[in-house]
Amino acid sequence: MKLRTYLEHNKVIASVRSYEELHKLKGTAVTTIFLVRSSLKNVEEFASYCEKEAIDLFIYFDMIKGFSQEKEAVAHLLKLCPNVKGIVSNKAHVIREAKGQGIFGIFTIFLLDSYGLKQGIKVIEGVDPDGINVAPGIVYRSIENLSKQFDIPVIASGLIETKEDIERLFTSGATALSTSKSELWL
Repeated sequence: MKLRTYLEHNKVIASVRSYEELHKLKGTAVTTIFLVRSSLKNVEEFASYCEKEAIDLFIYFDMIKGFSQEKEAVAHLLKLCPNVKGIVSNKAHVIREAKGQGIFGIFTIFLLDSYGLKQGIKVIEGVDPDGINVAPGIVYRSIENLSKQFDIPVIASGLIETKEDIERLFTSGATALSTSKSELWL
């Protein structure tokens, strides 16, 4: 399945750091999470919970304490947690390994300045990720430009605080978005 097809039914992704946030999903229509700022010891527990609750788990790889940034860490993660749907990372080799392991590889591009954008575009062209995670997610014009330049789903994440932000992001070309604001998990 292509990520674009998957995201058509999963437009809002919950960015989750704790079990308390994970439990806030109950009663919402959200069935996909990006696990961020956790630790290696908690990943297996999150994966087990997600599998039991039919929640699709994406690991924000660079933000999990205890993972090395080597490609072997991706294979090890998938041995521990075979239900992981995808990896989100700003490391090209991690994205390549995720794709090689048969899961989604989503490249994160941090739009801090025009140099960062240019470097990110070079990586995207070289890696051909399944998706582009743009942070911060409220950079509408850049999202619009990336969604026009590449036939790859663009996921906005970070600093998304209002329903108006969500509407503007989708209007700008975002395929989906990730937010930790539970009141936006519609």
